[in-house]
Amino acid sequence: MAVQQVAGVYIDNRRRVETKMSADQVSTIVEEKLLSYTNAYVSKFDPVSQECSNGTCKVMARVTVNVGPLVQTLRASAVPTVDFDSNSAEAAATTLGAERAAAFDTYKDLIARIDTLVTVGVGKAEVNSNLPSASDSVWLTVPITFFANPAASKEWAEKFSLIADKRESVSFEVTKIPSEPRCSLQTVSSNTQPFRKDAKLAVSIPGVCFISSLTSSRPSDYGGPGRVYPPRPSNYGTYAAAECFGRTFVREDAAVVSLSKRASTILLVIEFIDKDEKVVQTVNTEMGSFPELPISDSIHRPQNRQTAFLDYCAAGTNENSLFYRTIHSGGTDTIVFPPEGSRINALLNLKVANENVGKIARIRASLKNR
Repeated sequence: MAVQQVAGVYIDNRRRVETKMSADQVSTIVEEKLLSYTNAYVSKFDPVSQECSNGTCKVMARVTVNVGPLVQTLRASAVPTVDFDSNSAEAAATTLGAERAAAFDTYKDLIARIDTLVTVGVGKAEVNSNLPSASDSVWLTVPITFFANPAASKEWAEKFSLIADKRESVSFEVTKIPSEPRCSLQTVSSNTQPFRKDAKLAVSIPGVCFISSLTSSRPSDYGGPGRVYPPRPSNYGTYAAAECFGRTFVREDAAVVSLSKRASTILLVIEFIDKDEKVVQTVNTEMGSFPELPISDSIHRPQNRQTAFLDYCAAGTNENSLFYRTIHSGGTDTIVFPPEGSRINALLNLKVANENVGKIARIRASLKNR
């Protein structure tokens, strides 16, 4: 176990993917070249504690691994490696072991703070004379921008790379959102499984996927043997290259830590504040499958007696924009993270009494729990 853990610290998985060396190939090399000759790499074994009960003993020990020969064996087998000094490697191995042991707690913590994935910005409100209103009120239009939070995305990527027990390079088809013919809003296809099926035909569902780049056509040789492509379209469109990370408990314990349940508690709250910091008017909007935005609920004209509505497809905005997507399958949800710098612009239209318009000094927007 010590040899396997230290080897994992030194293996450069990013370059492994680039050179098309699969995780299975690396596992075979580690098993045949390293684990079969453990004594050649372990230089010291110090028992720390021992507990015995009913003839079964549990021993904790500090194991010293000879790094030089281990790295040399990996390189001789063409496994890409990362350069570390021994002290850094020891610290990394310790951290890796602790993270994996507490993987489920790490996942629960990320889900609990899912609202940090998106930040909200507010622009200047203007009277919209194109919308019908009575003599005692007007329609205000407020620009709202949803940003993918790079710091939160980085945290998810770093932690899932530690706790994942499965990883694959995949390609998603990027399609135009059919419910919004007024503009070119895009989304990733949800009609395929990012991970391949195992021998028992059970689908391994990832917890998260991170889109790294967009291409104008489907890569012909992207990924390893487990790559997944949607059905071949008559005309090639845009495809997103992504790294997907999975963990067994994401599927097994979906009922315990439900992404859908957590997402249903998040509201977009827009508050109009006067000069005395008192709230003049508030708009609460449900966020649905957060961090995916409820774009399918977008409208551009008030219906019935609506006094507030969001338009995610205003003219001239969001051309070819790509944001978060949640894919529902097999009782679990997969979050697909958009490329770095992604944002979606929307317009909040709000009916305000004439007497309150002059009181508005500023507007604030936030994501809050229900």
